[in-house]
Amino acid sequence: MRPGQISPDAERSPQDPYVAIREGVSVGRSDEGMARIEIPRPDKWLRRFLSFIFRLPDYKILILDETGTEMLSLINGRRSFSDLAGRLALAHSMEDLEARRSMAAFLERLYDERVIIFAPEPLGSGGA
Repeated sequence: MRPGQISPDAERSPQDPYVAIREGVSVGRSDEGMARIEIPRPDKWLRRFLSFIFRLPDYKILILDETGTEMLSLINGRRSFSDLAGRLALAHSMEDLEARRSMAAFLERLYDERVIIFAPEPLGSGGA
């Protein structure tokens, strides 16, 4: 299993990761009230060179939908994957397995976009 991959079929186990917003990522609100995430782009020499020529932005912006905004607001470094999936199931009257699969797909996308990190134990008071 790769670092950003979670097992939605397993019950809470020692591998149940805690989820936190990555340092440097900025979370705000769009004009419509949805989560607006600014993800800093890696500072690499090629990007700096191309930015000089093409004026590339220093960050990437993601806008989440209503459910994504709701779930992102729960990520604080002290809630595990299972905790987040349980809250999704309660809030939207979903079966546990369906909620775990939906949450796993959502978190894996955020991980791939460099928005969140996974930790084996609860982190400090950071988060959205």
